Amino acid sequence: SRLSFGLSGGFIHSRIDVGQLSPDDLTDPILQAGNSSRFLPDARAGVFYDNDKFYAGFSATNMIVQFAKRQHDPSRMVSDKKLQLYLTGGMLVDISEDALLKPSFLLKDDAGGPGSLDVNASVLLKQLLWIGCSYRRELNLYNKNTVDNGLKRGSSVAGMLSVYIRNQYRIGYAYEHMLSQPGGMSRPAHEVSIGFILRTKQAETQDDAFDYNTENRRLF
Repeated sequence: SRLSFGLSGGFIHSRIDVGQLSPDDLTDPILQAGNSSRFLPDARAGVFYDNDKFYAGFSATNMIVQFAKRQHDPSRMVSDKKLQLYLTGGMLVDISEDALLKPSFLLKDDAGGPGSLDVNASVLLKQLLWIGCSYRRELNLYNKNTVDNGLKRGSSVAGMLSVYIRNQYRIGYAYEHMLSQPGGMSRPAHEVSIGFILRTKQAETQDDAFDYNTENRRLF
């Protein structure tokens, strides 16, 4: 097992180009003020624990920028950043010698908008083929002044497929279908991913370099 910590810092530059907008009211005083931009420092942090059968992590973004002095000038269109929190976890369950089940979840909270919960389940067959599904639902963990509790909450389902080639390369495809979406938008989404696994010297000397009991962490 291992416990990891991460910390990063940088700057966020947000800018709106009024010339790229197509407003209904050209006399809007916000548009008359011209372009708007902000350049602010920020930091992110997280902690992650995992072993051969379980993982859990917690992270936060917008840790500094949320405390920046707010600009109440009505001509400023760039919105203030809010704290975002992420909690994730998952585990591996042996179904048979050739199949593993991986249930997992991702809970997101946005102080400036609705949060969401992802519930996922996937099966690994012969350590070569991933087949999975996911359900996502918008939710609020507590009352927020920035969120209208009367709005309809969005939800979606997704199917995922990944194939490992020669125990090192991965090709994946995912399809997401919206079940409900505020504003009536329900366009499906397609995603294709390609990846590769970096072998360690220890793994290269083993008979089965990608056995899930080794130090290789591709399952998580």
